Amino acid sequence: MIAMPFSCTGYAHFEEMYRAEHPCVLKNIWRRVGNQAVADDLTQDTFIRVLRNVDRYTPQENKPLRDSFKNWIGKIARNVVIDYCKRKNLEQTYSSHVAKSTNEEYSESTLGEYNISNAEDLLQRKEGLEETMRAIGSIADPGKRETARLWFIEDKKYKEISAELAIPRGTVMSRLSRAKDEMRVLFYQHE
Repeated sequence: MIAMPFSCTGYAHFEEMYRAEHPCVLKNIWRRVGNQAVADDLTQDTFIRVLRNVDRYTPQENKPLRDSFKNWIGKIARNVVIDYCKRKNLEQTYSSHVAKSTNEEYSESTLGEYNISNAEDLLQRKEGLEETMRAIGSIADPGKRETARLWFIEDKKYKEISAELAIPRGTVMSRLSRAKDEMRVLFYQHE
């Protein structure tokens, strides 16, 4: 049994909460993505985030504990689905640009320069994204690492990060500044 601070959730422990909430979360995610395998994965991601962040959970006033906790899980599930859709959209955009640049015929008048430039730009962006992800992964502090991931990879704003991590905006800005410093050091080491 996982010993976590679940007393403020209305459940005795994680397993009890998981058994009670899993069917509803899975159903809601499946309705949004329309694919059972993806819904299973995203539901699992949701409960991993719940487990990681339960110590940050604060019950809503004037609501029964379980109802309040159910709302909190619903918000996490919604964010997981949004993150998935952003990644999927980015992958589709990248794939369509690559397919378009490789399938277009080059005429002598254009010399294909524009298309080659686009492909090179996409390759540089992809390499830059991979380098950024490596740099974020090297950040030792999990709070700074998650803040940097939300900022650089998921393109979230300070306010959104603050809400998702349940921390003040100033803390987001501070963590992000320190994360950037650590990432800068790593980038300079690789040059």
